[in-house]
Amino acid sequence: MEKTITTLQRVPLSDLVPDGRNIFIVGIIIAKQEPRKFNDTKSGDTRRERAVWNFTLRDSPICYINVTCWGLKDEIFGINNKFHVGDVVTVLNPQITIRKLNDHGENYRPKVTSPYALTINENVESNIFNHEGNCHVYHQLLRLPTKPIAGAYTLADVHNQKQRIDGVDLVGIVRYVGKVRTINVRDGTERQVREVIILDQTSPSLRVSIWDPDLIIRAGTWKVCNTVLFITDVRCEWSDFARSVTATLTSSTVVTEDPITVETENLRKYIQENPIRVRAILDKVAQSMSNLSAIQNVMNVQQVLDKIDNIIKSPNTNREEQQFTALLYGVVTHLDLDGFSRVVSTRCPRCDTVIVNSIICTNNECPVGLGEEQDEPVTSFDLVLMLSDQTGSLPNCRLNGHTAEMVLKCTVQEFLAFSDEEKTILKWKLLMERCAVRILVTWTGFGNPIISVLGCELASPVEVANRLPHS
Repeated sequence: MEKTITTLQRVPLSDLVPDGRNIFIVGIIIAKQEPRKFNDTKSGDTRRERAVWNFTLRDSPICYINVTCWGLKDEIFGINNKFHVGDVVTVLNPQITIRKLNDHGENYRPKVTSPYALTINENVESNIFNHEGNCHVYHQLLRLPTKPIAGAYTLADVHNQKQRIDGVDLVGIVRYVGKVRTINVRDGTERQVREVIILDQTSPSLRVSIWDPDLIIRAGTWKVCNTVLFITDVRCEWSDFARSVTATLTSSTVVTEDPITVETENLRKYIQENPIRVRAILDKVAQSMSNLSAIQNVMNVQQVLDKIDNIIKSPNTNREEQQFTALLYGVVTHLDLDGFSRVVSTRCPRCDTVIVNSIICTNNECPVGLGEEQDEPVTSFDLVLMLSDQTGSLPNCRLNGHTAEMVLKCTVQEFLAFSDEEKTILKWKLLMERCAVRILVTWTGFGNPIISVLGCELASPVEVANRLPHS
């Protein structure tokens, strides 16, 4: 192969001409699509399967081009498995053609700057292989956006568009990376999908569905609260299941990780100043409310449940924007401090994974769990209690972290040093007692609402009689 290259001319994408011959091009793959197979009807042997594979190549900040590979199915699928986004490759003797802007296929490929398209066909002496020279300059191109990032939609704009919109550009920081799921699709086959949630300064969450196998793998390396994504040409539409607008990556999508832009730094700064994990949000809310008595909207349990139900069932409602607070005068009917329920949890401060029977994070998708970063686990209160009144019960109310220390009037370290008898005495200071409980009901983009206790103290009978709402 090296002997063959020495007889060819290396040409940058900016210097391509139609029907150029005896050339080779070096660039980095910035996007790729799944290969498609089809029967070879032209040869007359319909049992022979052929395939086509598309990828996008870039060799400079301003030049990128789409490449199409044709061949037998096994050969094309093998090439697809060999080359990935981020690989620097040499394309040998491609066919160079002028793009037809009205070509139907242009709608299903990434937008590029080159007026040409490249084709690798087994009928001519064209090929693709890994570049063996200096690749550093090409790797830097991965962080350069392929479209003006200033033209991206804000996530709030996306949520305000209730109808389907195609070709949307988004920029957001990763809030959550879901696990890979295998589902049955309409044609009866199984496919893998992965959900990622991103956020920006205008909205706390937007669900993004990823179906491409390569992108599914890449998403496993994205760091929560750190990786910024510029995602071009996605499809956004309302999801009845999620009760919000969701985004889906398409064959035209290019994902740029941590783009070198002002927007990237602004997003990271925003995350530093505005926590997004549930406990961090609640801690910040509690700390910002130096006077929790400011929460004076008294509700009973049934009114809280009715309001939650109305939000869930309301069409075209973005749940994440519907959080509310309330003051409940209820009895603490469940609080297990001295039994078998979890009272404290030890978590990775990086990814929030609960650490059990270990001193290190076990999440193999977390930089701490992978050993790439060092961070000490954090132990804090992690309680679940039930609140009840004459109208019903609110189970699974969360009492965590600093708020739990304020309510129990002891630190988590002090609690862990208590004897079983001391823990029982502490429990009965609240259990089956009428309390004034201030709660926050919020959605975090993960389904059911979270009911969190912001404050809890014993209530006097006179206060309860004067303020308790009727059922």
